[in-house]
Amino acid sequence: MPFLMASVVCNEGTVEVSRTYVPSSGGKGEGGETTTTVTRQFTIATRIFRPMSMSSRRAAPILVLHGGPSVPSDYLYPLVDVVPYRTLVFYDQVGCGRSSAPNDPNAYSIESSVDDLEAVIKKIGLRRFHLYGQSFGGILAFEYLKRVAERGGFDDDDDEGCLSVVLSSTPTSVELVEREAERLLDALRSEEGDDDNGGDGADDDDDDDGEESSPAPA
Repeated sequence: MPFLMASVVCNEGTVEVSRTYVPSSGGKGEGGETTTTVTRQFTIATRIFRPMSMSSRRAAPILVLHGGPSVPSDYLYPLVDVVPYRTLVFYDQVGCGRSSAPNDPNAYSIESSVDDLEAVIKKIGLRRFHLYGQSFGGILAFEYLKRVAERGGFDDDDDEGCLSVVLSSTPTSVELVEREAERLLDALRSEEGDDDNGGDGADDDDDDDGEESSPAPA
């Protein structure tokens, strides 16, 4: 059922997706036999603002990919006011917000997230759209376009598919981000270690020979 948010009509929905992965604790088939992979079904929550403009030829909808991972799409809802008279499609990625959140870390991957993106595009029926990827969402947008290019691009009609892409605060290299994050974590661990050891000893009141130091003359 549609509902009103800031006087803008919004439809809530869901998209069912499946992910195949090797479980971290070892998988079991339906008959209890050991298997190398498992396939699980998950639900993705969607919100479509101004759905009545979805098929507009003059103002194609915008599909918004939020950052994170683990951050829901709500923080990007102000885009609805920034971009008036156009449909905006949001969804919470698996593990975020109102979508399914599997406990197994092996259920998550960039490839699976791109699969989910394609499932959302197909289920909603987006034939022509713009992509807006914020932070981690920009990585998904890039990987999606790369996959489409490897398949030979969109259909022959140049007016179909992804018309443009905006990457907002998207890192140029995940490796660099992980390296910098590890550096910051190492610095924090080092500081915690100094605190546990009572500091560097610069404030000790005892002299090196074990005698108490005399107070400085007034």
